[in-house]
Amino acid sequence: MRPIQLTMSAFGPYAGKTVLDFDRLGTHGLYLITGDTGAGKTTIFDAIAFALFGEPSGNTRSGSMMRSKYAKPETETYVELEFAYRDKCYTILRNPEYLRPAKRGSGVTKQTGGATLTCPDRVIAGKREVDRAVYALLGIDRNQFTQIAMIAQGDFLKLLLASTDERIQIFRRIFRTERYQKLQNRLQAAYRTEKEKRTACVQEMQGTLRRIALPEDPARREQLQLAQEGQLLPSEIQTLLEAALSADETALSDCRAALETTEEQQKQLTAQLAQAKVLAQVQTELRTACAERRRLTETESAQKKRLDAARTAAAGAAGMPEQLAHLEQLLPQYTALAEKTQSMQQLQAQLDKMQQKKTAQAAQIQQTEAAAAAGREQLEQLSDAGEQLEKYHRQYAELEEQLRKISALTDTIQQLHQAEAERVQAQQKYQKLSLAAQAVRETYLAQNQAFLDAQAGLLAASLRPGQPCPVCGAAEHPHPAQMPDTAPSREALLKLRRESEQAQETAASASAEAGRCKGTEDALLQSVQAQVQALPEEFHGSAPEQHAAEKQAELRNEQTALQEKIRAEERRMQQKEQLRRRLPKLEAQLKEQQETLREIEPACIRMQTQMQQEQEQLVQLRQNLPFPDYGTAKAQTDRLRRQYEAICQEQDAAEAGMQKLSEQIHTLEGKMTALRRQLDEAEPIVPEEIQQKSQALAAARTRLEEQRNALFLRQHTNEEVLRQFTALQKQIDALEQRLMWMGSLSDTANGTLGGKEKIMLETFVQMTQFDRILARSNTRFMMMSRGQYELLRREEAENKQSHSGLDLDVLDHYNGTRRSVKSLSGGESFQASLSLALGLSEEIQSAAGGIQMDTMFIDEGFGALDEEALEQAIRALSGISSQNRLVGIISHVAELKDQVEKQILVKKDRTGGSRAEIIL
Repeated sequence: MRPIQLTMSAFGPYAGKTVLDFDRLGTHGLYLITGDTGAGKTTIFDAIAFALFGEPSGNTRSGSMMRSKYAKPETETYVELEFAYRDKCYTILRNPEYLRPAKRGSGVTKQTGGATLTCPDRVIAGKREVDRAVYALLGIDRNQFTQIAMIAQGDFLKLLLASTDERIQIFRRIFRTERYQKLQNRLQAAYRTEKEKRTACVQEMQGTLRRIALPEDPARREQLQLAQEGQLLPSEIQTLLEAALSADETALSDCRAALETTEEQQKQLTAQLAQAKVLAQVQTELRTACAERRRLTETESAQKKRLDAARTAAAGAAGMPEQLAHLEQLLPQYTALAEKTQSMQQLQAQLDKMQQKKTAQAAQIQQTEAAAAAGREQLEQLSDAGEQLEKYHRQYAELEEQLRKISALTDTIQQLHQAEAERVQAQQKYQKLSLAAQAVRETYLAQNQAFLDAQAGLLAASLRPGQPCPVCGAAEHPHPAQMPDTAPSREALLKLRRESEQAQETAASASAEAGRCKGTEDALLQSVQAQVQALPEEFHGSAPEQHAAEKQAELRNEQTALQEKIRAEERRMQQKEQLRRRLPKLEAQLKEQQETLREIEPACIRMQTQMQQEQEQLVQLRQNLPFPDYGTAKAQTDRLRRQYEAICQEQDAAEAGMQKLSEQIHTLEGKMTALRRQLDEAEPIVPEEIQQKSQALAAARTRLEEQRNALFLRQHTNEEVLRQFTALQKQIDALEQRLMWMGSLSDTANGTLGGKEKIMLETFVQMTQFDRILARSNTRFMMMSRGQYELLRREEAENKQSHSGLDLDVLDHYNGTRRSVKSLSGGESFQASLSLALGLSEEIQSAAGGIQMDTMFIDEGFGALDEEALEQAIRALSGISSQNRLVGIISHVAELKDQVEKQILVKKDRTGGSRAEIIL
């Protein structure tokens, strides 16, 4: 990448627009950027870095901070860089985000950042898109660019004097070795994780061993304590657990046998107690049976009295069956009486309904007659409906035609106004262009005359004494014509001629457009006049547009009134038509209603006659019956039947009760005999003695169960402990095997092996790259120091406690000693740091994929060098610049001004801001 031209506007200390043409400096060699302190020498490189990457070269400033404090409010802040890369030219324009005065009103507004990259084949706009395109083109980012193309003041002296730990941080950023550091950290974290797993397993093992349960045996207790303290081998712990499990299994078997014997004895005592309970229950049942026998004897006397009373009542009701039979024979006659009564009620309802229908039909006939009479009268009043409708429609059409003509006139007048405005605008445009064309024409004529006048001067310039004049032939030329200073060139005159012709053509086009607008306006004016003549005379005055508006409103009001008349006439015609269709229907309906009334009257007479006959039959039926109706007869019959049935039921119940009581007494006496026999045959039992024996056995059984449960729980716990112990021991063995090789791998990668140098994996990778940098750097350091010094990487650390591998020594070839670079003087340190910076720049450029950087800036302290060392440094830099590379030195050392011919001079203005110019 080689800059061609740099433009800075209101950027940093440069208040206005500053243009630096780098093409004037050539494509290789040295040039000096010098000037006042703080004038903005480093800002030139900041501007190049900002144009390419959107950020300045340093880490202390951002793009948004580069707005010049000396700039005028209306001056825009931007940087434009034209550069060459691989024989192609590119232009990038970029402006930062900053605050500027608002274009409208007071206050400030934010100017957003933007970027544009012009390539040979396309234009790319937008900050993100341009950033991606620059990275794809150059193959490096801003950090790599500043490391390759900019040796900043003081940065590489820090690198020269840095320790291994500090240099690791610097190289990590430069060579991107973070992945090796991450690998180291992952290996260390994996080892720590496995170690934590083993610790957790050991702690879990200790917790498991604390759960071991052993019987009260001093020897075993002592072994258990040793196991819990970690003083027994895993095989000894397993033997201890297996022995405890075997002893518990034997004790558990003995306990279960004793428990079975105790349970069998308890069953026998329980059976004896049950027998005692049965005998006591028999005695209780015998006493209850004796009491029940006495109660049944008393009940038997009362039941005999009830039976006698029931039999007496049954003898008195012997005639009730005949009386019931007579009443049941009369019930069908009551049914006929009820049916006859219901039939008369239905007939009376039909007669009432028929009479109501007759009355309603007569009322409908009156309503229909009244409606027909009203319709005939209304039809007479509407006899003239529709006669005025045609007249109204004709008048409405005439009004519509007048409105159409007036509306067309209004539209034409509006078009005329618009055409008039366009004509005035076109005339003004023509006048302006005509004046401009005339001015250009006059300029061309004047320049043409000057060109013609200059022809004599051109001829006179070729005259030689003694040679004939090509115009007059004279050999002497006492007063040759002089070339005027204001004469134009032929190319400039041709350009003015083309501009004059173009201006004349533009003015002619504007004239034609003005003529077209005038023709349109005249045609519309004629159309307006013709339309006014076609309207009534009231429009022939001076203000037809105003008359048109007033007449439109008047005609629309007349239209509204006519529309209302038309709607009213249409409603009358509709009513007339409806009446014509309705009257015949009303007359037919009236005839139908009258015919229905004539049919209803005979039916009413027939129903009245039938009612009289039914009434006579009902009177005859009632004379032969003792009760007024069927319900009373049925109630009397049911009462007599219930009374007879109750007497019979009471007799049956008394006899059944007497029979049941006799059976109960017989059954109870048999039960009492059986209970007495059972008591006589049973052996005597003392429940209190049996209860005492049972309680003693229950206590013994409880103790045996507690012993069994304790043995079972201890056995189960020890089995679980043995299972967990075996599984945990396998995990611990596997973890210890992994820890052996993982620990060695982590210590190797992190440089923590005991008794070894503290070289980490990342440092080892950086050592290889550092060796290549030193090989490149020593070429220039040997030249600058006249073969005295060479930079060497220290092979061994000062001690075994700190990291090593990137420490730097210097070899003094004059006396053969090797010492720390910190022992160099100020000028020697500058030579070493400059050489190291150049070597690092070349290594980064090589590692970045063969990128091409044709320019470099060096901002270092050349003031620390003596005259001879300065010459050596310049000679080394000249070697770089001879390889098609342009090297810029930012410095204000006076000796450099004498040794470097090409310079960029930066000065401060008294009015504020800075300016820069190229001096060759």
